[in-house]
Amino acid sequence: DYFRRRPVEDIERQNSGQQEEEYIEPVVEHQIPERAQLAEFICTHVAGIAPQDIVARRIHSAGLMVALCRRREVPRRYRLRVALPQPPIVKEESPDLEPFPLVLAKSQCPICIGDESKSYEERMGSFCRPAKMMDHVERIHLKGRDPHAKIECYHPVCKSQGLVLEHLEHFKDHVETVHGIKLREPRFVRSSK
Repeated sequence: DYFRRRPVEDIERQNSGQQEEEYIEPVVEHQIPERAQLAEFICTHVAGIAPQDIVARRIHSAGLMVALCRRREVPRRYRLRVALPQPPIVKEESPDLEPFPLVLAKSQCPICIGDESKSYEERMGSFCRPAKMMDHVERIHLKGRDPHAKIECYHPVCKSQGLVLEHLEHFKDHVETVHGIKLREPRFVRSSK
């Protein structure tokens, strides 16, 4: 309807001698900080600079592109529902509080929480139900992994301690007992051929 009406309104405004509406440039807000930096750097027009500065700008823009490529976006079907923890009513002053709780929600991914390429919200996000989280862990993180190979715990607390577990079953038992997340037993995992 707008595109059908707009040319007629413009012609009527010109015939009546009214001023044209001033164009207001839309504000673009990028979700990923690296994308915002790259857009700002590329879209800023610079004239009259030395050839060395042109090369330096190209190198800097390549570095920004690499930083942006390191950020991974989860495919839509595996995107986590962000559920930030509610701030406590009484402010706690303990200096040794961890930003990542040791015991996680039943539907949080125990591997994504340790992925430093993701934002805090993505790392703390949870799936709609535990079965979806289990599907995600099996299909994304554990697919093709040797069940008898050593595996580290990706939780930031365990990672900082350098915890390496003997095999996949030991990892699943650790995740259940320490982090409160039950993963599927091998007999319930569908093999993809």
